[in-house]
Amino acid sequence: MRVNLIVDKYYDEGVAGLKARLKEHGLELSQRKYDITIFVGGDGTFADNAIKFIEKPVLLISKRTDGANGSVGYNSAAELKDLGIVAEKLAKGSFYIKKEPILIAEYNGRKYRSVYDFFVERQKTKEALRYSISVFDGKTLLESDAVSNGFIITTPIGSTGYYSYPNLIMGSKRHKISGMGLCHILPVRISDFVQGKKLRPKIQRVFSGKSAVTAMISREAGQMLFGMPGSSGMPIKAGKKIKFYFDRHSYLKLIRFR
Repeated sequence: MRVNLIVDKYYDEGVAGLKARLKEHGLELSQRKYDITIFVGGDGTFADNAIKFIEKPVLLISKRTDGANGSVGYNSAAELKDLGIVAEKLAKGSFYIKKEPILIAEYNGRKYRSVYDFFVERQKTKEALRYSISVFDGKTLLESDAVSNGFIITTPIGSTGYYSYPNLIMGSKRHKISGMGLCHILPVRISDFVQGKKLRPKIQRVFSGKSAVTAMISREAGQMLFGMPGSSGMPIKAGKKIKFYFDRHSYLKLIRFR
């Protein structure tokens, strides 16, 4: 098996030993022709790079730490200390592929992709964002008007990150959702309706993976769209629609061990 190895800069000190361990189990390292890509690092490294390698299966290996500012590695399949076991299982083919959806953000005639999430936040003013979001799952239409710092649209694996902030504030654990997630960031007001009927407002909601989301900012607040790999954000204009949906033709092939 040929392995494309990508190591976060914070893990550089162990690269030599890491490569040696892989080779010990007959795994060949190659950046051009490879069967799988292994990321060594945290969820941030994975989120910012995995979309570039979706044509082949990918594996995340982390070094989890208990500190508040340490790496969570929530989506990793194994820890760095277990690399010998990982290499052995890869060599024997003792793993399976979990397909994860890719999220599309469509804005101003262009499409952007992410395996984790996209989020819109205010940047250049103290004014809160005012926006409307509609979600259609093929049967029902939810309409949400909100005033907040912004909002997040997430994939299942992205739900363990920024989307989980309300859970962590309340002392509960991160949880992986099934489908597409919508989360308002520090909301002041939320008004939710389904088919014209008012619902109890929620900071977080989960929708079918077949859902289509349309969002629009109602007035300028220096808002930016984040989540594009390798980008520090993109300005978006009030009054222009942003569409979010899952790609039906491609997906992330995530390696999991039996």
